[in-house]
Amino acid sequence: MVDAEARVRCETSYAPMGVIGFALMWIFSMVGLATDRKPSDRGYAWSLLVLGGLLILTICVGLIRSHYVLRVIEFTRAQVRFESPARVRTVPIAEVSAVLVEHSGDTEKGYQETSLQVQWRHRRKRIVFEHDPALGPALVRLLPWQVPVHEQWLDLSEPDPT
Repeated sequence: MVDAEARVRCETSYAPMGVIGFALMWIFSMVGLATDRKPSDRGYAWSLLVLGGLLILTICVGLIRSHYVLRVIEFTRAQVRFESPARVRTVPIAEVSAVLVEHSGDTEKGYQETSLQVQWRHRRKRIVFEHDPALGPALVRLLPWQVPVHEQWLDLSEPDPT
């Protein structure tokens, strides 16, 4: 939303689903190994040690990665600011070549997500957050005419039966 200081700020939460999936896989493998084999079996201890090490490695990778995941994109008239817990990067608005706003959802719940993608030079950053129908018009009002803002309302999809 545009505030009194002429800013548009978009924030997202981060859930490391891939990391959680791998961690659960290692945990279930360890449980399966523990229930399938006897502690006296050859290689039992090494198997548990390897799976435990993979679990710890997965957790460490997830913690490190979560520090570098983009969480905030903030626009002002002069710059775009990209924030993650580990770093902040600013790009002058003159270097921004395009901004894409996409709204998506399903037929049961309507539009639920908005994704924002910023392109400059040969780079692009994207975040997805809760649906914000006012984002596109707010960016059009804030950004200079040289920065094209493309807003796209995707067709609503059928909800997953699961």
